[in-house]
Amino acid sequence: IEGAQSYVYIHTINRRYIVHMPIKQVTEKFGEQHFVRVQKSFVVNIAHIESVHGNTVHLNYGKQVRLGANYRQSFLEKINN
Repeated sequence: IEGAQSYVYIHTINRRYIVHMPIKQVTEKFGEQHFVRVQKSFVVNIAHIESVHGNTVHLNYGKQVRLGANYRQSFLEKINN
């Protein structure tokens, strides 16, 4: 899920959707237990995380997202539980 002002792009393996609502509201709708914020504008589905190397989160379909310093600790706590 990628935030873009008052819209979000929901990236799936096959498609990309655009929705007019805040990123927090979208993650609440999908279930916060399944998603984790990795930076101000990005939330990822925990089930699709393949690995984390340094500040890069590698997803299992080839996409990479940079892990923001402000989100690192909460991200690591969530994926390790």
